[in-house]
Amino acid sequence: FSALNTLEKAIEKYPASSVIEEAYGAVLMLTGRKDEAREILTGNGGSSNTGSEGLRVLIDDAVDTEDWNAAEEYAQRLLAGDDSIGAGLSAWKVWYLQQKFDTALKISEKLYEDFPESTETAIVYIKTLVGMNRRLQAERIINQILPTESDAQKRSELYYLKSLTDDSEEEKLQSLRSALFEDLQNIDALLNIAILYTDMG
Repeated sequence: FSALNTLEKAIEKYPASSVIEEAYGAVLMLTGRKDEAREILTGNGGSSNTGSEGLRVLIDDAVDTEDWNAAEEYAQRLLAGDDSIGAGLSAWKVWYLQQKFDTALKISEKLYEDFPESTETAIVYIKTLVGMNRRLQAERIINQILPTESDAQKRSELYYLKSLTDDSEEEKLQSLRSALFEDLQNIDALLNIAILYTDMG
């Protein structure tokens, strides 16, 4: 609440600052005052030209409420004005979560091409390929990245995704064990290894 008080004072002092206004809207959203946040961030009583940070907050809100039409509108506006990794990832999830893989593929493929050193962009590209059942292509990328990735959580995610491309139960089991070795908090890997053990009797 101290952050809200500070931002309210800042708005009084700098009423024309869209940056302060968007920060205020974002904090309102985080504190549960969602109607007020939406009013500010969508331009009703606030800025009529919401910036990247505000759009990302609105995307998260629309995804949470499953207002997919609004989410897609915000994502398109975000992509039109921001070519950063963060913007691309926010937009990608809108179509990926709806299983609209053709659009998700275009976004993730561009992210992967524009930021080839980022494992995060590679992971969303791999997820999209797996969703489209393009397992061989996904596996090739995983095998390229794994030997050089040092972050345990990202390695765990990559091993989990590899399990989705593996053919045999034994291969899947090995990949899932590797995922959990890297990060025991990988819930997807925990669930899948439990299901696999059950299927194997």
